[in-house]
Amino acid sequence: MWIWSALVPHPPVLVPQVGRGREREAMKTLEGMAGVAELSGRNVPNVLFLLTPHHAMEKGITIIRGRSFQGDLRRFGAPEAGLSLTGETIRAEELSRTLSTAFPVTVLEGEQVVLDHASLVPLLFLSRTWGQVPPRLILANPLGLTLREAFDAGKLLRSMSSPEKWALVASGDLSHCLSPEAPGGFTPQGAIHDQAAQNALEMSSPAPLFALSTSQVEQAGECGLRSLLVFLGLARGEPIHTLSYEAPFGVGYCTAFWHGEETRKGM
Repeated sequence: MWIWSALVPHPPVLVPQVGRGREREAMKTLEGMAGVAELSGRNVPNVLFLLTPHHAMEKGITIIRGRSFQGDLRRFGAPEAGLSLTGETIRAEELSRTLSTAFPVTVLEGEQVVLDHASLVPLLFLSRTWGQVPPRLILANPLGLTLREAFDAGKLLRSMSSPEKWALVASGDLSHCLSPEAPGGFTPQGAIHDQAAQNALEMSSPAPLFALSTSQVEQAGECGLRSLLVFLGLARGEPIHTLSYEAPFGVGYCTAFWHGEETRKGM
């Protein structure tokens, strides 16, 4: 059962040990991440499925299965900012079988898998509210999917039947081209892309994103569109709560939350 899903950005500057004060320039995002952590901490899953666009990638969707996951932000000057989690190997097999009915699936395995920053940054925030029993982790990179396949993958995930509590974390930043100082420079297509993403979340529909041309998507310089589409597919048109959107460094950061069936019943 899917108990919740969260859309989150992953800039290392949000982590105080990296930002060293600059994180306060993204205060809306910090508040959004705190909100996601608080909401997710009310119902800690058994299995956490995290989508990252910055881990290993093959054609289709790439599932990264490990007995353990660990990492830190030393490449961003903060080796003290890190964590480790137990991996979920059996459910990862079930997941790959489910998805392989519709898309190419590559499974990469390791005893101890290193967390990339797009996984680690959200986990550092979410883990604050997990208590003594954190979830078991599965990673996947969705960048090998087409946009429509990414949305369909979310719908397929929703059809999974499991006695355990599952949650999805869709990690991804929106346009990297929202100001002249942005990593990708400036293009008007960045704001168009990010407005379409916000409209899609408000509508709980991929339609505004599918209306973008291939050129518009490419010029926006995003890394989170497929994660967002999987998130939308999992929600299947049910209400999504957008907590924040801003672009303080010329990159679009959005936080959003979908309450799963079990959670909504108790609301």
